[in-house]
Amino acid sequence: MEKMSFAISLERGKHLDLQSFAGKWKGTSRVWFEPDVLADESPIEGTIESILEGRFLLHRYATQFKDREVEGVYMIGFDLQSNQFQVAWVDSFHMSTAIMFSKGNANDHDFEVLGSFSDHQQPPQYWGWRTDMHFEKEELIIVAYMISPTGQSQIATEIRYHRTT
Repeated sequence: MEKMSFAISLERGKHLDLQSFAGKWKGTSRVWFEPDVLADESPIEGTIESILEGRFLLHRYATQFKDREVEGVYMIGFDLQSNQFQVAWVDSFHMSTAIMFSKGNANDHDFEVLGSFSDHQQPPQYWGWRTDMHFEKEELIIVAYMISPTGQSQIATEIRYHRTT
């Protein structure tokens, strides 16, 4: 199968699909550390902008966890060679000084990527982190699930955004 060019993808492929996330957003951020126990719910504001002629999206957001200010940045792309979404994520709360890289296969429905992080123990155990982005009616919903080293999944964060522009 012939690989799609960037120009065609921007016209009718995944790069066009990514553009639908661009805009200014406000909403609610929720965090869980254990199943069914909401640790925090706070307002969130974010921007998602198309960068580098539509090749990538840059998602910047600001929220808080309890009284602590939290900032984060996602760079989101779709690699035409591997046919995968790719994300680099940093923030001032979950990631400390690390960058989490995630990737996920293209599908016709939602945007979903999977990354991992170490618990910094000796020997380290690796936890998975799955992020889903999708529209539900007029909301952009970004949900992340933490996956234990044994494969158990639980919701970790949820952002429910409404477009402001």
